[in-house]
Amino acid sequence: MNTTILTIFGIALGLIIFFTLLRFILKKVTSSMKDLISEQFQEEDIIMQEAMANFFGQESRGAGQMRGNGALILTNDALHFTLLLPRRSWVIPLENITEMSLPRKHLGKSKMCDLLRVDYLDNTDNEKGDAIAWAVKDPESWIEAISKQKEYLDSQTHFD
Repeated sequence: MNTTILTIFGIALGLIIFFTLLRFILKKVTSSMKDLISEQFQEEDIIMQEAMANFFGQESRGAGQMRGNGALILTNDALHFTLLLPRRSWVIPLENITEMSLPRKHLGKSKMCDLLRVDYLDNTDNEKGDAIAWAVKDPESWIEAISKQKEYLDSQTHFD
């Protein structure tokens, strides 16, 4: 009986330590992503941001990519994403975005929630289409904010 209680206590203590350590690591990672955002962007240039967006991959790179977390930032003229590990960045000019949607899966990966999928023309490959998807807290608000900023930019180019 005593060994059972000690075993249960040991497992419970181990779980408490594990989740406390995990929480500490996540806070540290989130803090470093927020620092990265503040280093790269002026606060007044940021329309929307999410320090821990869950990257579901870039369509042109295929289904073999691993998911990862990173900083997703909407600025006046582009959507920026920096993947935490491995450190990699994407900049999608808003004028290159051709479509946005809320699929439940991307490249065969799912999180059972709506994802923010952005289809765009890739300047680096003869204007070839590509797409990236992320799990974010409120994907509808991202689509709304991106659409609104694209409309604003379109209205400015028609008056120049």
